[in-house]
Amino acid sequence: MRFRHVSGVRDFREIIRFDETDILTSTTEAEVSLTNRLYAKRDGQVQEVMSWQVMQRRYFDPTFGGAVVDGARNVFLSSTSLTGYSFIDRARNYSPIISVFRMMPISTASLEWRTDWDPLYKRITNSSFIADARVKQVFFGFGHNQVRGTPRVSPNANQLLLRGGLGAPGRQGWSAGYTGVYDFRLAKMQFATTEVTYNSDCCGLSFQYRRLSFGTRNENQYLVSFAVANIGSFGTLRRQERMF
Repeated sequence: MRFRHVSGVRDFREIIRFDETDILTSTTEAEVSLTNRLYAKRDGQVQEVMSWQVMQRRYFDPTFGGAVVDGARNVFLSSTSLTGYSFIDRARNYSPIISVFRMMPISTASLEWRTDWDPLYKRITNSSFIADARVKQVFFGFGHNQVRGTPRVSPNANQLLLRGGLGAPGRQGWSAGYTGVYDFRLAKMQFATTEVTYNSDCCGLSFQYRRLSFGTRNENQYLVSFAVANIGSFGTLRRQERMF
């Protein structure tokens, strides 16, 4: 159990959004969380193989110090630190009930299932599932994301994630990978990226192709990066965006 009180945040609507500090609001809230964990011994070491966490927050100040705008998408630190999906579109006394289930049946495979059950609508508003596995240098994964929110806060979505490839970050030689997101509601591929990388003991060269289709944004991107060990990287493909 955790209790949190923040006061003195004034003129929230006049603050320019730059980082998480700028979405801090006045609030008085309590959080209740219950976590179950299952451990097993593998190769002489104790590891967590499964966990299930359920949590919810009670807001004693449903307007967050007057920062809530009715009918609009309100993004506060109190909500983003609980779930990645927006849910505040009016004054609220309770958050959705968040469930996070994680499992690692073997050391090279994992899965995670997150759901948000909103007592205001009495239904699961968000559900996301993702599973990943690796067999030596081959990796693959798939996931599904479904949103049943309010149009002005969390537009409905039904998306499939696929990814896979051969290689690993920093591995010498050739590596290649693919990631794609397909939206069943729109019947189109919203995002796809393919990358080919070659690394030697001193430098690396990466090529990446992206296909974007979000609303009015419909474009192809071609990115390249050349990296030299202990010096830096050059090009249009940033290091945090690379697969390898």
